[in-house]
Amino acid sequence: RGVALILTGLNARLRAMLEQDGVVSAAGPHRAVTLRSDGMVLAERELLVSSNAMLAPPPLAAFESWLGRELEVADPIPLIARYFMRREFGPGSQVYRQGDRANAIDLVACGTIAVAVAAGGQDARALRRMGERTIIGEMGFFRDGVRSAHVTAETAATLYTLTRESFDRLQAENPAAAMAVMTFVVRVLAERLAFANAEIAALA
Repeated sequence: RGVALILTGLNARLRAMLEQDGVVSAAGPHRAVTLRSDGMVLAERELLVSSNAMLAPPPLAAFESWLGRELEVADPIPLIARYFMRREFGPGSQVYRQGDRANAIDLVACGTIAVAVAAGGQDARALRRMGERTIIGEMGFFRDGVRSAHVTAETAATLYTLTRESFDRLQAENPAAAMAVMTFVVRVLAERLAFANAEIAALA
């Protein structure tokens, strides 16, 4: 009858049974997500799309489209809903504190992020600003180290957080998607290194 179900909060056994029987799937009309808030976001987006109310893609829809291209998946929403946690930051809110444990990677869906470093007892010095559709926190995460800089939300920002626990679960449950995420991170790092090399060459 044209009704699509979005199931939230299922325990692992029940979810596995429903997926095995084809009741819910990433490609089908009926889906399962972990959190009720993620289910609400998904339902709202589907309603807007079906009613043609979304004439111009909002920032989050543009982010989803960009992430799908980067990870080479047609629909990144199930991946986001299952493994990433959405977080909202107001202007001036702290995202990372220098020296804290690096236990997560963040994708910047929208907003502007400021990066600053404190050294030698001096006040933190601004290094760079980063806009939407990028990744932060990846170096400390994969080195299993600490945050090398303070990171704050310069404007209102929406971030999608992949914790170490969620990444380990992603590797176990969907190795192909985990490899896609790692390839994406390597590509971002390579682009930043190329940009830094160009800056150094320009100053030489």
